[in-house]
Amino acid sequence: SEDDPVFNCGYKHVKPEFIGSGNKMYAKLNMLNATMVLSTTPGLDVYQWKRSKSVDYYIHIPHAASEICLYRMFGIDYYDSVLLSGEYQANDIRNMENSFRSSGGEDWRRFAGIPPMFYPTHSTAMILSTMPGVYAKKVVAFGFKESPRTDIFGTDGQNNYNNPFACESMLMELSNGGIVRISENRCIGWMSPETYITQYYGSEGGYEFSVAHHHQAVWDPDRAGKVIMKDVTERLQPKSIYDMINADYNKAIQEIADTAGFDETSPIQPTERLPKEFEGIPNKHNGTHHFLIDDFCRAYETGKLSPTNIWAVARYNLPGLIAHQSALNGGVVMNVPDLGDPPADWEVLDYRTMK
Repeated sequence: SEDDPVFNCGYKHVKPEFIGSGNKMYAKLNMLNATMVLSTTPGLDVYQWKRSKSVDYYIHIPHAASEICLYRMFGIDYYDSVLLSGEYQANDIRNMENSFRSSGGEDWRRFAGIPPMFYPTHSTAMILSTMPGVYAKKVVAFGFKESPRTDIFGTDGQNNYNNPFACESMLMELSNGGIVRISENRCIGWMSPETYITQYYGSEGGYEFSVAHHHQAVWDPDRAGKVIMKDVTERLQPKSIYDMINADYNKAIQEIADTAGFDETSPIQPTERLPKEFEGIPNKHNGTHHFLIDDFCRAYETGKLSPTNIWAVARYNLPGLIAHQSALNGGVVMNVPDLGDPPADWEVLDYRTMK
């Protein structure tokens, strides 16, 4: 930053320079000319910051003598070396490498190249799970081939799926007449939190969700053509996150982008249905892991179907599978097969009460 203490230190052999911010900063970093670059910033060659062709060697220096495993995925993968402060950090790196090998081995990039539309959790499932019984009838999709990650995406053997697309977007026509746009992006110069990841617009109201804020709108019965807009963030964010947003918004959005609150639940979630034994055990995805485990156990115990049963899951996954084929064929409209509802005599558990 412009007010960094280094500018006032008077170092004889160090020349400090403020390189700007935003796109100006990244442009300069991406065109560096040096034999060696030392940096404390993770994520080289992952988002906006790319390796310069005029730099021979990149070295990462951790901010502190802390656990290397605290880095996000790919945080240090594309550095040539990492300066460590102890054997424990070397063990951390070796353990992370072993984790990659356990899932994808030395060829993990071949698995990382999976078509984006094959991932339903934060896309098709997020939308369709709110409308039980509704399913996709038709899809049309397009894919983005110009990713800089040519080591992962392409049709020359880079991945197990012969997938050229780092990003895919599709439109779905639903059985209830609705229209849905889904985008799954793997290589873009943008991140959460201020990216709207869920939006619903219906004839009676609307809802928008960013990782920081939640808003709901409904028609105002007392004012024709006007809506009542509500900020429902307090109900949908964990209490710690909501308090942080109100105390220091700029700090909060950075903390949220760094996964703060990821292992907590929000007030709107029916935590009262969970066994008390779940209290204190690890949880992720904003508290949903406990609910999924409970769904499975209660379905087994009662003989009823979990809300995420095989018929529901088929409806979440099939649109993405067909959409990828549409994208490979240049964006043709394709029909999506539907496997139907569960048998009428097989009761589905109520997700609110699990009864």
